[in-house]
Amino acid sequence: MPAVQRDVVRNRTLSLEGWHLRGQVEAFPAHFHDYYVLGVVEEGVRRLQYRGAAYDIGPGDLLLFNPGDPHACVQDSGEGFDYRSLHLPVQVVEALCGPVRFACPVARDPRAAASLRRFHQSVMEGGAREMEGLAQWVRRYAALPEQRGEMERTGVEAACAFMAAHYSQRLTLQDIAQPAGMSVSTLLRTFARTKGLTPHVYLESLRISAAQALLEQGVSPAQAALETGFSDQSHFTHRFSRLLGLTPGAYRDSAERTRP
Repeated sequence: MPAVQRDVVRNRTLSLEGWHLRGQVEAFPAHFHDYYVLGVVEEGVRRLQYRGAAYDIGPGDLLLFNPGDPHACVQDSGEGFDYRSLHLPVQVVEALCGPVRFACPVARDPRAAASLRRFHQSVMEGGAREMEGLAQWVRRYAALPEQRGEMERTGVEAACAFMAAHYSQRLTLQDIAQPAGMSVSTLLRTFARTKGLTPHVYLESLRISAAQALLEQGVSPAQAALETGFSDQSHFTHRFSRLLGLTPGAYRDSAERTRP
């Protein structure tokens, strides 16, 4: 079986990352990102789980992920999975389009897919293309921010804010439930219904995101594990690789090859 190829390019001029994965066969467990993900499938078929709904994805499909939305995917066949993606910080998207959310994580639009491929290729080659062309089709699939109910969601968001502020510490479910004003059992039930994942998985995703930022600055994997609350470097390496498809060391090395 051919080796999996993973390339990451960080473009400081455009304030985004380009990822290109080829031959991916391992599943990605449930997780979320704190940035927008715009992707296009090149080869292979997978089953995507996104906010509790299932989608079959294949070549040519656009992937449109909102920050904070949980998702996972598994291989639907024995063939490798190839895809390109752009990771855009919230502030970059809001500067282009205002505060938006994608209504659906999967779209079939050949013209938009071709546009994303061209833009992605330019990023991977170190180019700095005009962002407005990308923004035009982003707006097509974007909707106004969701209106959320106040009661249970307010408690869950309080728990999320607490985890975001204290992710580097050793936290128990009781610690997380307290700012939410809930019992542990109510927190688990409500969090799963609201976010589509457990508080533990949410906390781990926060830690991985923080570790990415440290690795980009050249911090060692061991130090990144320590500063983001992982119990040991082995566990950190395993979870980082499972969620992102790259080891922490490989991700840090990619930062050293960043193009302007």
